[in-house]
Amino acid sequence: MSTAALPRSAMSTLNIAGYGVACVASLVLIVASLGPWGVAQTPVNSLTFNGTDGTDGKITLIAGCVAGASLLLRAVWDSLWPFVVAMLAGVVCAVTGFVDLSRGQALFSDDQTFVSVGWGLWLLCIGSVALLLGVALCAITQAKNSDWTIGAELRELAGNPRELTFAIASVLCAIATIILVVWAVSIRPLWQ
Repeated sequence: MSTAALPRSAMSTLNIAGYGVACVASLVLIVASLGPWGVAQTPVNSLTFNGTDGTDGKITLIAGCVAGASLLLRAVWDSLWPFVVAMLAGVVCAVTGFVDLSRGQALFSDDQTFVSVGWGLWLLCIGSVALLLGVALCAITQAKNSDWTIGAELRELAGNPRELTFAIASVLCAIATIILVVWAVSIRPLWQ
């Protein structure tokens, strides 16, 4: 009896540790975007500024959702493109988080208040770095273990409608991420 070779699954080519870190990090980005980014305390009361109170938190919330969606897409589609989309979303979150973190103390404070950066902004920075590292580890591992080239990828798309559907979904996620990057650069910072 001869046994036929089983087709290679999308999950068989993944670096499971890196993929797990990236998936958890995308969830962390969503939670961090909803959490407090700054706390201003006066002698009378304290004010909390959540991430979604401004446009920066909304951008990182959407980017975290885009990263999570692209990673879920990668679980069924054996391609590097979902990793590229997740990497773009991670860059959006990292740039936004570190810029707001570095400017947060100065933008919040005046002479009568004590200001501290909230846990949401710290978590955003940590989560974005974890996402970038996890996705990079997965992409490097997949690129080493396959004969991935753009030409081979395009030939496979042309002959398989399922693959073409996944590619269109990935391109739409990439376009959404690029639009978010342009939007993030063109708007004023959260605390101005």
